[in-house]
Amino acid sequence: MLTMYKNRVFLLLFSCTFLLFTWGHGKSHLSLVFPPVAPVIVANPADPNICETESVLLSVTPVNGVTYQWQRDGQNIGATNSQYRAETTGRYTVVATDNTGSTTSSNEIAVVVRERPVAQSISPDGSIPVCPDETITLSVQQDNNVDMYEWVRNGTAVGQNSPTFTPTNSGSYSVRLINACGITPSNNSVDISIGTATSTRPQTGDVSLCGPGSLTLSATAGADGSYRWFTSDDADAVAIAGETSGSFVTPELTQTTSYYVAIDNGSCISEKVKAEAIILNIPTAAAGEDVVINAGERITIGFSGTAGEFYRWEPTVGLNDPTIPNPVASPTASTTYTLTVTNAEDCFAVDDVLVTVISTLSVSSGFSPNNDGTNDIWEIKNIESYPDCEVTIINRWGNIVYHSVGYTNPWDGTRSGKELPVDTYYYIIDLKNEEPLIRGNITLLR
Repeated sequence: MLTMYKNRVFLLLFSCTFLLFTWGHGKSHLSLVFPPVAPVIVANPADPNICETESVLLSVTPVNGVTYQWQRDGQNIGATNSQYRAETTGRYTVVATDNTGSTTSSNEIAVVVRERPVAQSISPDGSIPVCPDETITLSVQQDNNVDMYEWVRNGTAVGQNSPTFTPTNSGSYSVRLINACGITPSNNSVDISIGTATSTRPQTGDVSLCGPGSLTLSATAGADGSYRWFTSDDADAVAIAGETSGSFVTPELTQTTSYYVAIDNGSCISEKVKAEAIILNIPTAAAGEDVVINAGERITIGFSGTAGEFYRWEPTVGLNDPTIPNPVASPTASTTYTLTVTNAEDCFAVDDVLVTVISTLSVSSGFSPNNDGTNDIWEIKNIESYPDCEVTIINRWGNIVYHSVGYTNPWDGTRSGKELPVDTYYYIIDLKNEEPLIRGNITLLR
């Protein structure tokens, strides 16, 4: 290649060699120009992985007429000597520039500055009792800056290079976090106490109750105060506070609920045994609404659906079948029938119905109170069916000679203990059942 610069300079480039021709005032010169050789960075120490209190000396062989610019991650860092002491993680290079302005870059050296492990806390913390059939795992957070986890019991290393550790012996446990830059102990230690297993298994059973309510569960095989009651058989279930005896009274329940009981020997608890508080369904007893019938009538009481397994009506008098849900009743007198319904779980319900029997009154038109033992009182047949009735008798002048509520003391023809004269008297009977008043006359004879 031939280049002319102001008719005075020609530059020939052959391979990587520059030929420079210059002339002036009748003189000419030929110079050979070479680009700077790429510098090679050497690290001391040779392994550029260092700790935060250390540094790496990076250097190149200096060349006269060449200047240097150090870079970290492609950015100038201000250093211009042939040496640079690196204390920061990064990719380091150097750019060499000769006196003609030509530049070339070096190889790359990656420097890694590591920190001492950061202290961590072991979880769970505190004093932890562990039974032989249980497992507990201690752990610290995984940290990529940690090369090794060294677990320690009572000051002695027990191995297991892992952020987790499962103790099998009692003792005080901690962990050392280790890398090339140092050892950092954990922030805390955990006291593990391996207890003694108990082979005693509590004896218990299910208890049932008809309908909602509270039940008493019982357990045996342990000493009073050694029992623990739970609402779950999970390994981490917490015992119900204050319940340490062989008897446990449940809260009010509306549905079947499972409880669990174990025996505590002071360091470990036994297997949890289930005891169910069973809430049984109560059947429906529906004897029906109270009814009124006339003497001699029949009526069906109760209901026709199925609400239980067994039925019992009492009293049985006047019923066609006292063991069915809806018997036919034909009592001769007002009767309260009680229905008891029992289901397969032996739960029962009770209801009753009043069947009132109305009897037709038969009122005597006269009587002769002469103490001969015959027809000495005025009779009203079937009046006993109306215990709240009012009976009033007046004479021809409208004076009341007899009045009673109910008719338990029949009229004997006297007024205030004195005999009344033979005459016609008039009666008014109020049955107190919204029926019209009954009126008529009576002949008193002697």
